Amino acid sequence: MRLLFALWMCGALSALGAPNAGLDEARRLIDDLELDQALKRLDAVEAAPGNSKDTLVELYALRGATLATLGKAKPAEEAFRVVLSLSPDFKLVGDYAPRVRTPFYAAREWAAKNGAVSTRAEASTTAEGAVESLSVVVKDDALKLAARVRFSVRAKGAWRASEVPVVSGRAKLAVAEPSVEWWAEVLTAKGAVLATLGSEASPRVEGARRAATTPPVEPPPPPPPLVSSAAASPPMVEAEQPARAPLGWMKVTAFSLLGAGVVAGGLGAALGVSSNAARATFAASERDSNGLVTGLSRREALALEERSRTEATVANVLFVSAGVLAATGAVLLIVDLQQVKVALLPTAGGVQVAGHF
Repeated sequence: MRLLFALWMCGALSALGAPNAGLDEARRLIDDLELDQALKRLDAVEAAPGNSKDTLVELYALRGATLATLGKAKPAEEAFRVVLSLSPDFKLVGDYAPRVRTPFYAAREWAAKNGAVSTRAEASTTAEGAVESLSVVVKDDALKLAARVRFSVRAKGAWRASEVPVVSGRAKLAVAEPSVEWWAEVLTAKGAVLATLGSEASPRVEGARRAATTPPVEPPPPPPPLVSSAAASPPMVEAEQPARAPLGWMKVTAFSLLGAGVVAGGLGAALGVSSNAARATFAASERDSNGLVTGLSRREALALEERSRTEATVANVLFVSAGVLAATGAVLLIVDLQQVKVALLPTAGGVQVAGHF
């Protein structure tokens, strides 16, 4: 019963402010495990006319959970279909046994395919503006919950109520009045109110009266007067390239790359000089008649040769890197300098050219 009580709480949240003694008694019977008696009480509540949509949602949620607990999966799913047709956002809150969850989720899949009940009001008028008929259209009512519409119309004084059946998703009331005030209630076969369009305090208005009460549409303001070229100040004519995204970062990046290229080139030059010096030292060392180096030890000679070769290789890499960095920086700088804005200003002696990079 804890699961049923949780389900009741979920539905009851939407019905706060509209207590129903019959639903209170049904919940008490459910708590006492008198489920068959609870179903009978729910039937009695539904039979009473004037129930609101929120009451109907709560009633069918309790009925669906009770039937599911009794193992009647198909009737429970049908009850949950009513709930989700009227309140598509209704959710189970808390832990539920599979016997309750299964029909509810099946009903939710059905509702996702068939939609929720919706209504709209329409009026048919003549060319002169007189009202011919009033209509309420009911859409996505797969369960045929909307049985009739109660129209309340005031044309010449007091309100007059008329009930019209819903046929093929529409209830239509003939009026033939110059103007009317009206509102409508969409009812189930047992008199529950599924939807209200307008109210006695705030009715809908159709026909000549509506036209009379509709505020006139003000014409647009006239365009500003044209100023002659003689009286106008000298125009500023701008010749500008198409707008581009800000490229200020390019200049910073360009100079950074150029600087890095200079540094790499300097290091390469220094290593090249050091490599040449090592090679020159090795070449100038004393040799014997067979050309063998005698002015340096074998270890020193090998070290000079290795240093000369290594520094030469590194210098070459730095020279190549310097060239790449410098070229990239130059390209970015050229692109940045292309963002030029030029203004042409007529003067007494000709045309003045102004601009900035």
